[in-house]
Formats: sequence, structure tokens, C-alpha cells
Amino acid sequence: MTRWRAPYLSARIIPLTVSLAIGLVTNALLPGFAVGWLGGGTVAILLRLRCGWWRAGARRPTPDEVAILRSTSGLIPALRGRGEPTWWIRPTSACPVWMPNPRNVVVTQKLIDEMRHGAVHDESGALLLAAAIGRLPVTCSPMVGVVEFVSLPARVLARVVPRSIRRPWHPYLVVLAVLSLVAVVQHAGAGRWGLIIGQMLLAGALVLAPWWEERWQAALRQLDADGATEAGLQTLAASPT
Repeated sequence: MTRWRAPYLSARIIPLTVSLAIGLVTNALLPGFAVGWLGGGTVAILLRLRCGWWRAGARRPTPDEVAILRSTSGLIPALRGRGEPTWWIRPTSACPVWMPNPRNVVVTQKLIDEMRHGAVHDESGALLLAAAIGRLPVTCSPMVGVVEFVSLPARVLARVVPRSIRRPWHPYLVVLAVLSLVAVVQHAGAGRWGLIIGQMLLAGALVLAPWWEERWQAALRQLDADGATEAGLQTLAASPT
């Protein structure tokens, strides 16, 4: 079993720090914001775990689409017969196939169309399903639900930051780290040792953040491989499709 929690949490240190800072500043301007934020997060997590939130905007497949999905899921013994999950079709999603829990599979309309026209073969579709199975420990984790909600402000900001900045030793990150070290020197002159420690930790985190993210992506790839092995598709995963 792949150990994914440590890579995941390390990759979320910067988003959590940024989000908490935004929350504190906003709460100072709008008293009660933090309580509403955390309360909303609790409700969102309960809905995520109990109320089938993935059904929002989704529909059940037509008989023709079910036949297409079964031709793919039939390659995975655990998804045959009584093990067949409930299928849901969504117009768009971050992943072409994902599983909110072991009994439901969400597939995008684009993938269905590609499978119908032969652009995606059954074997490739089966590997996508196996990867979704491998990531179930992440998608079903309450901890992930909490962290993702709390880090939402930072993830929104990340959409406007060029992806290239997230690479190791990007000049922007180095400049931010250097500025943090300059701030350390200034705080040292004023004897603000608490701020010094926090600033040094921030500088180190800025430099290490890209590596933490790559470590998390590597853990996700390993979870995908675990899913393929569990589904008996390791031969397909090792060969080009």
C-alpha cells in the first residue's frame, strides 16, 4: 500500500498557510468570517461523505452508454456482475474517470464519446478505471476533504499563478525566499525572535514547495499503479496503449 498521506500534507503546507492567512485577515475585516468559513467547511464535508454530492450535474447513462462502459469494466474482475458500480455521466470533470466511493463511478461525457468512436480503446478505459480504484483511499478520506476546503482560497489564487513558477528553483520562488531572509535580518535587529522563526520556516517552505508537489504527484502515480495491479492490469500498465 502506497503511503500517500505525508506527501499529500507536505504538498498542502503552503496552500494551508496562505489560506489561513487570508482567513485571519478577512476575519479582522469581517468579524465572524472564520466561524462561518469553518462551519461551511463542516457542512460541505458532511455533504461530501453522506449526501451523494457527485450527483450534482450528473445523469445516469443510457443503455447504449452502459454497454460501452461494461465493455471496459469487464476487463476488471472486481467490477463484473454484482461488483458492477453505479455509473454517472457528467459533462465535465477534472478527471475523465473518478470514484467518490467504491460503489459509484463518475465518467465524463467526453470520454464516453471517445470510447464510442474508438479514440479510447477498452484497455485504455480499463486503466483509467483501475487508476480511479487506486485513488480511492484519497478520494474517500475525510482528512482530504477538510484540507481541500480549508486551502480553497489558496487554490483559487493558484489558478492565476503560471505553472512554470511551481518548478524547482524558479527565479520567482528564489526571490521570495531571499526577501524572506532579508526580513529575518531586519527582525533580528529588532529582537523579534518569534517572527524570525516564522520567516525562516516560510523561506524554507517556498524553496521546498515544488519538490513537495512533485513528491505528491509521484505518490498519485504510484496509487494509479497500485490500482492497475489490484485490477490485474499490470501487464497493460507496463505496455504502451
